[in-house]
Amino acid sequence: MPELASRSESGVGYSLLRKHKEGQHVERIKAEEWAFPASFVTKELQASAKQLLVIEAEGDAMAPTIMSGEKVVVKTSEKALSTDGLYAIRDSSDNVIIRRLQLLRAARPPRVKIISDNTKHATEEAALDEIEIVGKALACLKLL
Repeated sequence: MPELASRSESGVGYSLLRKHKEGQHVERIKAEEWAFPASFVTKELQASAKQLLVIEAEGDAMAPTIMSGEKVVVKTSEKALSTDGLYAIRDSSDNVIIRRLQLLRAARPPRVKIISDNTKHATEEAALDEIEIVGKALACLKLL
């Protein structure tokens, strides 16, 4: 499965480079890919390898849940906020970041709380149609 290039690898200070192709983002991907046993992908992640993307967390916004440098496996076919949880979203600088999303179901139109697990970072709120969900976070690879 592919991994997004990090900010330092992009050469321009962003997590990715993007090009517009019929309204879609084209991500900058590392040359080497991750490989997991097929049984792990299908049974544990309940996905196919084509639906998965690895993203390196940067910064302390999601600490202690996800630390800077850890890799997060994201299911890119889950772009709708069906359940509250950890998602990869595109921020205002076009970086792909991991945040906890909570759907404010009583709000009309629907709104989303964008939560950093680190209390030093502010919680944000946006209209559901204003955020771009890249995918749902499924797993975090932690180094010990």
